[in-house]
Amino acid sequence: MQWPPQPAPSKEGGLWIEVVAPKTNPSTSSEPFSPVRIDSKDQVQVIEAMGSGGIGSAQWGEINRSTKGKTITTLVGFIMPETDYSTRTCNLYFTKEYASSGTKTFKLYNFTPNGGAEIFESFLVSWQDKRGKRGSQLSTYKLGENKPVWTFKCPKPGKGVDFEFVPTEEKVNIKWNSVQGKGGPWVEVV
Repeated sequence: MQWPPQPAPSKEGGLWIEVVAPKTNPSTSSEPFSPVRIDSKDQVQVIEAMGSGGIGSAQWGEINRSTKGKTITTLVGFIMPETDYSTRTCNLYFTKEYASSGTKTFKLYNFTPNGGAEIFESFLVSWQDKRGKRGSQLSTYKLGENKPVWTFKCPKPGKGVDFEFVPTEEKVNIKWNSVQGKGGPWVEVV
């Protein structure tokens, strides 16, 4: 088999050497890094007045306390993407609520699902059985503070991060739509 020499790669065939840049891991690259947004994987409203019922919706969330016995918290779960960001920092933000009144303040807790699950099973969660355990309080946040609700070391790919958004002791009502307008909680890798 023979072919005429070619000055550069061509459709006519031949051999050549091509130099390509190696793929770099964004978590270890010295190149400038553009922040990455991670939206919630699932969320569920946990309603005290419903007892054994919950409202699982990957779209809607609510934090509410109007009177004693009428509290609504929301569990929100995130799954880390396939790219390894474990050497980077993650910021949890809360933006674009569509309704808010009262103190506009909530408490953030970490949440550990039962059985080592990455995120809670929203279709099984209720006020009486959250299918997991509320951990320590991470922060108290007032809407409009223009800062992260919480900052943490990004987990490894495929790992879950779960939070419970809880009203403060005063009257408060905060509602969001995670789909339309990308409101509520979200994570940014920086």
